[in-house]
Amino acid sequence: MTDRGKGKKESKELTVVPEHQETRAFETMNPARLKAALEKLHEFQTIVKSTLQEGYHYGTIPGASKPTLLKPGAEALLYLHGYVATGEIIDQVIDWDRPLFSYTIRITVRHAASGTLMGDGVGECNSMEPKYRYRHAAKVCPNCGKEAIIKGKKEYGGGWLCFKKKEGCGAKFIDGDNSIESQADGRVENEDLAELKNTILKMADKRALIGATLKTCCLSAIFTQDIEDMKINGQANPPTEAAKKDGQPHGTVGNGGADPTDDDSAKPTSDKQYGWLKGTIKNSRKKESEILDMLKRIAPDLPIDEETTLPNPRKLNRGQWRVFMGELGVTV
Repeated sequence: MTDRGKGKKESKELTVVPEHQETRAFETMNPARLKAALEKLHEFQTIVKSTLQEGYHYGTIPGASKPTLLKPGAEALLYLHGYVATGEIIDQVIDWDRPLFSYTIRITVRHAASGTLMGDGVGECNSMEPKYRYRHAAKVCPNCGKEAIIKGKKEYGGGWLCFKKKEGCGAKFIDGDNSIESQADGRVENEDLAELKNTILKMADKRALIGATLKTCCLSAIFTQDIEDMKINGQANPPTEAAKKDGQPHGTVGNGGADPTDDDSAKPTSDKQYGWLKGTIKNSRKKESEILDMLKRIAPDLPIDEETTLPNPRKLNRGQWRVFMGELGVTV
């Protein structure tokens, strides 16, 4: 072995190290190529928006700055690109005693043929979200067991009635009847959260999938995340400057109530808006109790329909209508 430095003369020469010069990305770009790429991206986004089906692939909520991409749309876009998505649970809480269920999922998008990583996205859902934590409770008739109890009108003696139009038996109960008035109604804690464990898992997966699709396919300029995920600290994403200049109204999503900045929030819903709402409710597959719970949260003073004895969604103002449509914008 050679002893380092032994028999060697010390070098007196100095090595000149060139000064590091920072190279910025834009300095090496070909302007013509960059322009062509941007034009191609814009053309692709235009084709996507005109090809996907509104109401199935994406939803449009009046007042929102951009339409919201839905799960079928995300799946279609990945398929058209030749991408495949895989998911993994990166964090979870499963506490049967509290109960508390929380899932955080990462979706990884790869090119199906080559396996090249194209992008990813993370989504989370938990049982403390109001839509899962609470349920709408209705008074049950002690005689027939139906959730058909309504408050009797004063002109007919008051009390309580098991309403036949709600499939009740017609039984009457006096004011103060403990079998009726001891029952909780309205918004109550959901004691069956364990039944929603799988639903919460699927929602986290869906949020991650849509987020990954928007990033990977460069579509955040024309679509947003699910409308239910637009809220930030209980508030909707603020309107864009372009939306403000165009005079587009925007609504509050998530906690109910019309946005005070909307000029038309207090106006009654139009026939077209109400028709759209009815169709959305029908296709949402939500239980009547869930719909009632949403109506009571969004518009607690909503007039009662005398025929059905239920809150009448036809009486929603436009601000409340936007909120309701926002909560129905995602099918669970």
